[in-house]
Amino acid sequence: VLALDLLETAARLRTNLGGIEASLRKVKGIASALRLLGQPVEGDCFDIGPHLLATAALVKGAIPAGIQIETRFAQTPAVSGRPELLNEVWSNLLTNAAQALNGRGTITIETQTGPPGDASGFAGVIVHIIDDGPGIPKEALPRIFDAHFTTRAAEGGSGLGLPLAQRIVEKMGGAITVQTRPGRTCFTVHLPAAVQRAAGEA
Repeated sequence: VLALDLLETAARLRTNLGGIEASLRKVKGIASALRLLGQPVEGDCFDIGPHLLATAALVKGAIPAGIQIETRFAQTPAVSGRPELLNEVWSNLLTNAAQALNGRGTITIETQTGPPGDASGFAGVIVHIIDDGPGIPKEALPRIFDAHFTTRAAEGGSGLGLPLAQRIVEKMGGAITVQTRPGRTCFTVHLPAAVQRAAGEA
């Protein structure tokens, strides 16, 4: 009887510790998000391609081997800002895509030059991050950019990745949208070209 009591106590402690660890991860995520959102986005002009590739390589090393990451890059204008903040956007979008695939599938990263965004006549940059997973549930889609909303609460998801990505992109003068259906979910990031943003800020 004593042995059974000890085993039950140990099981409860493990459960409690798991809950504490999940809470600590969420708190850490909130603190990191607040720090990032408080940082200025202004910076130099840069090509997003190398930064996308570097972030994809980091994510690739942390996801299941059954998930492939493919790239289709076009020549695009430079953007202005801080690449490390955009890297947070790419990391969140790629990680979310990998989690949606449940261990097997393909993530495709595409870049292209967008049409002129305003009367200045300068084109922007478009990045698509596409996965061939089951798609975002219809009931969850309207809330995916809400802070703390997550479909992965049981796995310690904080619900901060997509809202953080959206805020960073918007602070850089861009926008992020999503289209989803079974077999194809595409997050699209629109960023102004460096000259376009400079013209808009003048």
